[in-house]
Amino acid sequence: MDPKLWPEPEKFIPERFAPENKDKIVNGSLIPFGQGQRMCLGKNYVHVAGKMFLVNLLRSFKILPGRKTVEKIRWDVENFGRLEGGLWVKVARRDEY
Repeated sequence: MDPKLWPEPEKFIPERFAPENKDKIVNGSLIPFGQGQRMCLGKNYVHVAGKMFLVNLLRSFKILPGRKTVEKIRWDVENFGRLEGGLWVKVARRDEY
């Protein structure tokens, strides 16, 4: 909320964090989980909970190629390493665990 770091700090402006504005963010001014010894415990919880969600998802379902799945995957490096055209898959329930 420091006006020296964020112009109009009380206003909701999500464009501040757009890739083209990355160079305008002062290093260290945005630390959502904190740093060092007083780091938020929720950060580790979120990581573990996310992994457990994926493990349970993969135990219960099979991930299969969908109709729109492409043979050769192309990475979009401009967009944080996303896949060009997305990743189209089919999910089928597993009968056994």
